[in-house]
Amino acid sequence: MLIIFFLPNSRKNSFRGINSLLKVTVDKTVPEVALEISTPKYGTAPIYVSQATNFSLISSDVLAGLKKVEYKIDEEVWTLYLTPFQVNKEGRHTVFFRAIDNVSNS
Repeated sequence: MLIIFFLPNSRKNSFRGINSLLKVTVDKTVPEVALEISTPKYGTAPIYVSQATNFSLISSDVLAGLKKVEYKIDEEVWTLYLTPFQVNKEGRHTVFFRAIDNVSNS
């Protein structure tokens, strides 16, 4: 936690009073995010799935709160995660995912 002391002055957005105290928390912690893969699936490295397999992202940020969670498959563009998704194309794929909090930690 960072504590900042302000002395009053005549500027427009100044704090009023003899001494004013504003407490702020510096958040440098990245949000947590994990991938859950439903069934059907087989194996561990690589994992084999069907087109019906759901991929879910579980995320949290206890300080600033989550701004957004995103994923992409292979070299596609980042997609905002709202609901579980599937991988529909046959073959080997890489699923990327990330969470960004309200102070841009990722």
